Amino acid sequence: MNADDVTEVLDFVELMFPDQDFPEQETDRWILLLQRQPGTLADGKEAVLELASRQGFVKPHEVITEIKRIRDKRLADVPVFEVPDFDDDDHYRPELLATLSRIADGGQGLAQISQTPKELEAGEPDRAYEASVLARAAVHGTDPEFVRQRDASLRVFCEWCKAGPGEVCTVGDEPTLVPAHHCRLVKAGVVEDVPRPSREEQIALLEADIAKGKP
Repeated sequence: MNADDVTEVLDFVELMFPDQDFPEQETDRWILLLQRQPGTLADGKEAVLELASRQGFVKPHEVITEIKRIRDKRLADVPVFEVPDFDDDDHYRPELLATLSRIADGGQGLAQISQTPKELEAGEPDRAYEASVLARAAVHGTDPEFVRQRDASLRVFCEWCKAGPGEVCTVGDEPTLVPAHHCRLVKAGVVEDVPRPSREEQIALLEADIAKGKP
């Protein structure tokens, strides 16, 4: 957390623990300790709220331990992954750690990626981007091609669900289980626009399947 985040967390501590005194020297100690802790402002407030629900006084190390527990729990929900066969560890390892950091921060790590390098848009290979694709695919237990298609789709507007650039396609309030709606993938140049059969053609195909004894 940065200094501003820590200051806001300390204000929240004073709010949630009104019987606890915070002399200036003690406040400085809190700031020095919390600034060393990986985490977000939301993590700090969640930790303080959890501690306030079960005790009347709090120490810095208790907040730090609770923040770590919160972040570890998020990572525990990530599928066990295997390092892919990628011969550029200088790129892959930092991308993997960055993906895990986004998840620990409370992000999804996959759905929130909206930037695609200019080299990729120009059709040129980009090893740093490919490392990012493989890292996110490994962490989320999905196919790298899913990640590539999702990234490409985020550059354009979806006519189906009205998701804007940078926004993931949704069905209702939930993200789609596919990279994006078909029309968006077509618009992004990821797949070809294969004409769909008309309603009459679909009925004819269905009747033909029934006649053949197919369910």
